Amino acid sequence: MARGEELGQRLREMRQLLEATRDLAGEQDLAHLVGQFSRHAAGAVDAEMVRIWFTREAHEREWFHLPVAAGHVLDQGQGGFLEKLLEDGTPVYFSRRGAAAGERALFDEPGLRVRNALFFPLRDHRGRTIGVLGALNKREGRFTARDSALLGQLIAYGGVTLANAAAHQQALAILKRQENLLDVGRALSGERDLRSLLKLAARVTTEVMDADRTTVFLMDDAAEELWSIVAEGMAENEIRMPSGVGIAGHVASSGEIANVTDAYGDPRFNREVDRRTGYRTRNMLVMPLKGREGRALGVLQVLNKREGPFTFDDEEQLRVIASFTSVAVSNALMGRENDRLMHRQRVILEAAQAIGRIMPLAELLTILAKLTSEILDADRSTVFIHDRDRGELWSMVAEGEREIRFPASKGIAGAVAVTGKTLNIPEAYDDPRFNKEIDRQTGYRTKSMLSMPMLDKRGEVMGVFQVLNKKAPSGRLEDSLPFDADDVKLLTMLAAQAAISIENNLLYRQRQEMFSSFIETLSGAIDARDKITSNHVNNVTRFTLGIAAEMGLPPVEREVLRVAALLHDFGKIGIRDCILCKPGRFTPDEYEEMKTHAAITRELLDKITFERPLREVPAIAAGHHEKLDGTGYPEALCGDEIPLGARIIAVADIFDALTQKRHYKEPMNTERAFGILRDEVEKNHLDGRCVESFIAWHTREEQG
Repeated sequence: MARGEELGQRLREMRQLLEATRDLAGEQDLAHLVGQFSRHAAGAVDAEMVRIWFTREAHEREWFHLPVAAGHVLDQGQGGFLEKLLEDGTPVYFSRRGAAAGERALFDEPGLRVRNALFFPLRDHRGRTIGVLGALNKREGRFTARDSALLGQLIAYGGVTLANAAAHQQALAILKRQENLLDVGRALSGERDLRSLLKLAARVTTEVMDADRTTVFLMDDAAEELWSIVAEGMAENEIRMPSGVGIAGHVASSGEIANVTDAYGDPRFNREVDRRTGYRTRNMLVMPLKGREGRALGVLQVLNKREGPFTFDDEEQLRVIASFTSVAVSNALMGRENDRLMHRQRVILEAAQAIGRIMPLAELLTILAKLTSEILDADRSTVFIHDRDRGELWSMVAEGEREIRFPASKGIAGAVAVTGKTLNIPEAYDDPRFNKEIDRQTGYRTKSMLSMPMLDKRGEVMGVFQVLNKKAPSGRLEDSLPFDADDVKLLTMLAAQAAISIENNLLYRQRQEMFSSFIETLSGAIDARDKITSNHVNNVTRFTLGIAAEMGLPPVEREVLRVAALLHDFGKIGIRDCILCKPGRFTPDEYEEMKTHAAITRELLDKITFERPLREVPAIAAGHHEKLDGTGYPEALCGDEIPLGARIIAVADIFDALTQKRHYKEPMNTERAFGILRDEVEKNHLDGRCVESFIAWHTREEQG
């Protein structure tokens, strides 16, 4: 080459270097800077293109290039010829013709077949290798020593700029990643509801990881399953799978990360899920979730990164997200367990209060069964009573079903009644004593059973507590769990307290039946003295209960009224027969004597010890002749001073007196009697609400 031509060539090279330096000065956007640098470098050595690979500091064996071709990652292990370049910084020439068979297509890309290449190291201002520049495919001939020198000069000018821009971009990326992770941590830490947490964790992880979808699977140790919540259309469904199946199952059991670049090439991948849903899984990154003391909580599964495979940086990022998720899940599980224990304590307190109350036996058994199911988290419970006289077990409750009876030696409950020993059966169908016919008839599936005797004060079996199907987290009946030792302890406590309550209830019921018979005997003694009015007490009682029902009074108040109505004329026992059974009208003196029966009623009934809630019976029974305007007897009470029960009985008493035959008159028809009752309301003698309630009830009764 002539001296003038060489000088011109050198001037052109200097202009190229100056232009490159000017273009690169002050540029911090790495992608733009790489594009500019690559253009200048390619022009300087007449190459078809220039590629730049930067090292990942966190992963020394991985390289990547910008502009990024999706999925193009160079492993140092693939390019052994680069070792010299990395060791001493000497440029490396590559020729396809002279390369080993395994290295010929190493740098090929879609639409690019690399014939030759010239590689240079890129270093920062401290001399650390930050990447590799490769000039690919000299347009004419091969790369020369002059190309190497020129490229070396260009890299000397621009290498540090590239290094600074790469460091700046890496710092920005790290900062952005840290901000994203902090946002994830804040979002997850504020959610306490487990199901909402799973959905939130999946959503934010998908966004941060730039993936197509994410699923958070949790371990169900009892069922040996992984489960999660997934959106299917507009609905949300719970999905479950065996804990040892698939890639997620492997990660859950091994605690190892799984970064799968080709899901269908991994034998652990379960293709059935894709076939069923129509989804196509390309790649996966699955991270274990670990709780306190390293206990496996589940896995965080991310599918289909939008650009290329999941990288080492993705692994590190997901590791942090998994840590946040594990803490949030642990807190949510702890909160759920605390809520469960608090609910159990409330239900136990409710059960204790119910056990301490006196109520109808059917109501008590219903409450006990319901509360037992709640306390033990079971599907249903039944309380059987041992009828020793008939040799049967019977129940008024199976959470609302009708009364059932069967021989006391039959089935699981019968075995407990006979032996007095608790039976805890994990699978009912495996026990020959269980009668499957009941399940077939009802369509129910009994799985786990806990059957325990209730003992009376003498230590004899007075009944059996039977609890069915401890609920599984899945909520499916077929997944019902066995009852554990804590369940046995709780039911033992409940059975002991319930036995005392039921025994007291039975004794109370017997006493109430005796008391009721005593009351009916007393009321019958009055009617027996006068055949004309012999059915008066029963009529008044029936009318009284009708009014009470029409007015919506509770059962306890109705029972008080029933007893008061039966005894409302009890004081007539102190009235002489000549007056009580007189066939004609009373003289003024006789009438005054008859009026004393109300005061006698109060005096006699006050001598009887009425238990709660019957303590108001004397006042109610004796007050049925009082009038709202204060002109009644025996105490001339007025308005609200008169008990409501007495006002109700007054209406019933007057109506029966009007419509029944007496010694001195014939019966009156209903419509006329209604008119008289309303007249008494106008006179401020009777309570209008009681009268209208009676008329409404009686009319409905008469109509059928």
